[in-house]
Amino acid sequence: MKGDPNVVAVGGGVPAPSGPQQQHQSGPQPDSPPPNECRDTIWSVIFVLHIIAMITLMGIFINKYASKLSGGGSGDSDFNMRLDQKALHIVLVILAVATVMSLIWLALFKRFAHALIWVCLLLTPVLFTILGFVVFSYLVGLAVMLWIFAAINFLFVFLVRKRIPFSAAILSIVVQVLDQFPATTFVAFVGLLFQIIWMAIWIVTTAGSMYALDVGKSSSATQESNNNSSVVYVVWFFLLVSFYWTCQVLKNVCHVTVAGVLGAWYFWSPDRMPPNPTKGAFKRATWSSFGSICLGSLLVALIKAFRTMVDSATRSEHPGVRCIVLCLVDLLERAMEYFNTYAFTHVALYGKPYCAAAKDTWKLLTTAGLHAIINDQLIGPVLVMSSIGTGLVAAGFAGLMAHESTSQRGIWALWALIGFLVALGIGIVVMEVVSSAVVAFFVCYAEDPAVLQATKPDIYNHIQEAFQGHKAACPPRVQNARRRRG
Repeated sequence: MKGDPNVVAVGGGVPAPSGPQQQHQSGPQPDSPPPNECRDTIWSVIFVLHIIAMITLMGIFINKYASKLSGGGSGDSDFNMRLDQKALHIVLVILAVATVMSLIWLALFKRFAHALIWVCLLLTPVLFTILGFVVFSYLVGLAVMLWIFAAINFLFVFLVRKRIPFSAAILSIVVQVLDQFPATTFVAFVGLLFQIIWMAIWIVTTAGSMYALDVGKSSSATQESNNNSSVVYVVWFFLLVSFYWTCQVLKNVCHVTVAGVLGAWYFWSPDRMPPNPTKGAFKRATWSSFGSICLGSLLVALIKAFRTMVDSATRSEHPGVRCIVLCLVDLLERAMEYFNTYAFTHVALYGKPYCAAAKDTWKLLTTAGLHAIINDQLIGPVLVMSSIGTGLVAAGFAGLMAHESTSQRGIWALWALIGFLVALGIGIVVMEVVSSAVVAFFVCYAEDPAVLQATKPDIYNHIQEAFQGHKAACPPRVQNARRRRG
């Protein structure tokens, strides 16, 4: 029986090219891996010192204000949940269902990536259309708006339909590559664990800081109250920067690790692959490229902290101006996060400092930016849908088990919510790994398709077949390469 066209044998190929052919490669070569010296070191030092300071402050505040920061009473509640054997069983079922569903989605990505992308693209406009008919009888204006949104989505689907095979091929190939390196998913879960630990540290430190400032404010004179309020705002801003900076660093360390593994698979021939590329990629992400990660993450953290400050300013004399500023800052934040995704991919692939990687990213986005955005818009909804689907299935299992195992009224709904959130978080972690690998593959292929042709010709030919002669679907450098071969 003929195999599925979306499934390609990943890992085969010929040895890495040498001689004149190797001169056309712009990526890291087998004989010249990314340098091991640290880059942007000053930013990694500042980040580590900031973490030490936050942990020190947490210890001080715990010792000084432990009795003040602790809660008061422990009243009974209808939703009282004891961690008994039944509750433990439900938690284990939630984790098991989330894991199994994530594996099922990855298996579906391998064989039905093309169909899943089509389903996700058509799902939104179809739902908008149906919802418009539902509300038409009593909310005509809303129905018209929903139909307009549906028409815009249908137009988008029509315009990008020729690019779907290319995105489907990338998604299918990337999942097969990640199957060879399961440690990448383990790194992502370790990053999630450190994020949870960091949130606990930040909450305690922030509570202690705000309590200390509140005590100082209540004991200060009236004329000093304005100065004290300014100090509170400054401290709150730096605490927000600290929170977002650390979260971004942990997230981007995982991204750089996954992109580094995908880059090693892409540029090295199968017979010359290092025995543990995940270990090498993680080492570069946490050592030689850590300063670059800290610098790029700080830029996003500053924007996020500023947006949070503006958003929390409830008493504003000019609400219209505040709304405009929030919209502009939100756009800047999204653009910076998107830019950093590709900049850190260059950091992972070529071992460059952040500024040099940013310049290369700008060149890539000016030549193939539209292709990258459309590719992300085609694959992104599939990953989001799979995470939500994982959460819904786990919520169903958790709710049913809670309903059967306890007589407490309404407890099943709380367990269903817990199951959804936990499974959703696990699904997002797994899909973030896939997303990082997709971006890395796109960057590698857009900048140097000849390497894939030389080391893995079967996969290269599969991607070329996905284009089906549509030049608009090809990144510009791939089109140039095809012209040179013609």
